[in-house]
Amino acid sequence: MPLYDNKRSALMIIDGKTSFDRHIFICTNQKEDKTRPCCNNGGGYEIYKSVKEYVKSKSIKNVKVTQAKCFSMCAEGPNMVVYPEQIWHHGVSTNDVSEIIEKYIKPLEK
Repeated sequence: MPLYDNKRSALMIIDGKTSFDRHIFICTNQKEDKTRPCCNNGGGYEIYKSVKEYVKSKSIKNVKVTQAKCFSMCAEGPNMVVYPEQIWHHGVSTNDVSEIIEKYIKPLEK
């Protein structure tokens, strides 16, 4: 999973009250035909769960981690997108979780 720097940044606000600096979407889609490629077959849910649990365990309020159902790139999955930078990652694996945390979450821990 190649990672790179992108200098774009913005505060995201939802419902007029809740704000966060980064939003990470991780695809956890599971197709009915389990023989077809999909993100969950490649560990999408495990990746999501690990990243989400880290954020929760550290009580990090300015990073949001969300399950996505499908980015329509199943054969390239598991897929992940990071906002506000709009950085897409394909072929993410459970082995990448520590790198995701180091790159996208730890710098924002308050």
